[in-house]
Amino acid sequence: MRIVIVGGGQIGSSLARALAADHEVVVIDHDAAVADTFASIDAELIVGSGTSEEIFARAGIKDARFFVATTPLDEVNIVACAIANRMASPETICLVSRADFTPNSREMQGLAQFVDAKSFLGDSPRMLHRFAADALNDSKPEVALKFVARAVSLLASQNTTDFALYQAVVELRVQILMVLGREDEALASLEEAREKLPNNPTIARWIDRLQKSRPRGEA
Repeated sequence: MRIVIVGGGQIGSSLARALAADHEVVVIDHDAAVADTFASIDAELIVGSGTSEEIFARAGIKDARFFVATTPLDEVNIVACAIANRMASPETICLVSRADFTPNSREMQGLAQFVDAKSFLGDSPRMLHRFAADALNDSKPEVALKFVARAVSLLASQNTTDFALYQAVVELRVQILMVLGREDEALASLEEAREKLPNNPTIARWIDRLQKSRPRGEA
């Protein structure tokens, strides 16, 4: 899966480092000095403008599944996402430094997920869920499991009230474990989820399905 990142600073380099082992990562930054940072990261670095169509084309934007704008400037990130969506159809993630920032441009509505830059390095469970789903679709269940396990851990530590997201993450984790033939772990994950969502019919149906599929005599 190709991921294009604009901005090779702390956030961009950390994201590239986390993803490069399992994905094709391309980073764009205007400052050639960041090359030292990327010497130890298995990602392609392109020195150039983060709002240049020519540079985006060199980065393979038409083949990108995700496009993440991580520069310190909200306006640059927004423009970069707009250009990426005009040139191709990646899922765009736009970092913003102001929590109250709301883009008014009609061009941007529905085209990007806006993420508070201050919390980005703490990971986004929703983004991790999307990365996990894409890794599973790319026939990389072990990679997908790493992403979804991190998402589950974050949701648990944050005492989330977004139960729809929690359910989606749990369901994806179960699907991944079943692909890997680890049905017992899938059932244990569902039982844990039932403690958090005791009246959730979807979780109950999953548990019933897995219990019925187990060989007779297994507890």
